[in-house]
Amino acid sequence: MKIAISVMAALALTVPLAAQTAPVPATAPATAPASAAAVQPAQTRPAPLLGPAPLQNKILVFQGQQVQAQLAQLVERAKIRHHGDGELARSGNIALQLSVMAVNGPGELHRNADDLLMIQQGSATVVTGGTMLNGKDRPGGNTYGSGLEGGTSTTIGPGDIVLIPAGLTHQLLVPPGTVLVVIVGKIQEP
Repeated sequence: MKIAISVMAALALTVPLAAQTAPVPATAPATAPASAAAVQPAQTRPAPLLGPAPLQNKILVFQGQQVQAQLAQLVERAKIRHHGDGELARSGNIALQLSVMAVNGPGELHRNADDLLMIQQGSATVVTGGTMLNGKDRPGGNTYGSGLEGGTSTTIGPGDIVLIPAGLTHQLLVPPGTVLVVIVGKIQEP
């Protein structure tokens, strides 16, 4: 596995209180790249901050103001749907996403991808290694279920970076009444 991700400015990311309560104007649905359409649920998503771009001999800079605007939209979406996510960029075997959760996530298993979680705001318990409950296979070697039984629990919070290797069941448990804000790196295994 080869990973080279710089998260200097991203780790200082926060959502101002005003952004959590201010209404966000509706946006037109974004057109997802063909490769993403098969694995993303059909729903309106905010437009990517940066589209697909090669990482070789180039850098991608995610301007703080743009990231804050995207997060504000996702926080508003999470208040209604309990979850919001948006893709920052996809290049080669790496996809960078923003994710906001107001409820527990599903049980997850990614057979072909590592998850790199960079916690920005809020806290959660990540449960790993348990038995998947009511698992259903999805495209791309993914299985999602209603939760996990057993496993190891670890509390995570702002500034923490968590690497979940491919093939390890996991679930994020978000305390009631809180919001978890995460930058996610999806790293496809060769």
